[in-house]
Amino acid sequence: MGFSTPKIFKEEEEEEEEREEDARTTQPHDFTPWTSFDKAIEDASPIPPSYYTSEKLAQRERATVFSPEKDWVCIGHVSDAPSVNDYFTTTVFSDESENAAAAAVEIVCVRTEENTFKAYENVCQHHFAKVADKKRGTCTAKANSCAAALQCPYHGFTYDVSNEGNGKLISATRMKGMEERTEKIKLKGGYVCETFGPFVFLKKDESSSSSSSSSLRTFLGADFASRVEEADINVSDRESFRHVARETFEVESNWKVFIDNYLDGGFHVPFAHKALVKEGCDMSKYNITLFDNMNSIQSVDVRKEENTNSRLGLGSATYAFAFPNVCLNRYGRWLDTNVAFPNPADPNKCVVEFNWYIDNTNHDEDDDEEVFIKQSLLASRVVQDEDENLCASVQKGLRSKVASSSSSSSSK
Repeated sequence: MGFSTPKIFKEEEEEEEEREEDARTTQPHDFTPWTSFDKAIEDASPIPPSYYTSEKLAQRERATVFSPEKDWVCIGHVSDAPSVNDYFTTTVFSDESENAAAAAVEIVCVRTEENTFKAYENVCQHHFAKVADKKRGTCTAKANSCAAALQCPYHGFTYDVSNEGNGKLISATRMKGMEERTEKIKLKGGYVCETFGPFVFLKKDESSSSSSSSSLRTFLGADFASRVEEADINVSDRESFRHVARETFEVESNWKVFIDNYLDGGFHVPFAHKALVKEGCDMSKYNITLFDNMNSIQSVDVRKEENTNSRLGLGSATYAFAFPNVCLNRYGRWLDTNVAFPNPADPNKCVVEFNWYIDNTNHDEDDDEEVFIKQSLLASRVVQDEDENLCASVQKGLRSKVASSSSSSSSK
């Protein structure tokens, strides 16, 4: 029996190594620091797969690049609250906790004027239920001169969310005799909102602190913002633009895989999106302009003689990216957007929100508008399905033994 003990130990060690290997390929990788970020591409090693699979890194991302306490983050679209006193709800992340659940912050954003938005934490100060329990809705008007109010669906506590109200409690159920306490209650705010084209951005209000607070335009970069605006993106002009569709895609990949795919300079287009090339995209005329703040604009010429689908229009198509997750596409009469959000429950998944706007000012009245819109949306969704499948395939590969061993060898 003594002679067999080493063999037993060896077998147990081999089984343990197999279990560890299985864990590495079925669970998120540990976060492996990338040391080539400042090297020329010829000398750089690939980004480790763990950057796309690690929960630890995902938590760090949520507490930094996706936290309005750090800088501006995109929280939605002007079309999410199309009229004054409309609202929408969303989730952002706090930088105060490493715990994923505790870091999530529910937000309700109200359009208080035509081009003004105000945001509050979507939590009633009475029993901490959501004040707004719908994704999108309209505030109620109150007889006491409150233009816009939100009433908690739990116990009826009502808050003034107009510009003047600033989230103040204006009606409290069964709180008679406690007026001195209730008059101090208000929704937690402390945020500022600004818009850029179709997007609504949010940031912690630092006006009362000693730290400097940059405008959204400064965050985006003035050169980048001006170049994008040249492509005509003012969707607030409702006589010019009409919002025609909104769709949310659950993508089986890390949010950065989706963004990498968007930013690969058209590399994958001739292979994965053959219909786009057939429609007239001239891949020999593909240009990329890099800006400060890690933003970029890609553009491609559209060949008139091969343009078999007027969806792409004539001239060129523009694809603008604002770090970390905002994509804006302008082509023909169309402006569409993709915003990729991390899935807080799984770094191997993300949510991508699409919106489509159409230019009402530049079309032939004799054309069948609804047929054109339907066909254009169908063609756009085909491209999205192709990209979604590509991203899911890459994410599976990032979790494979091949990716793990390749990363280990390239980092040595």
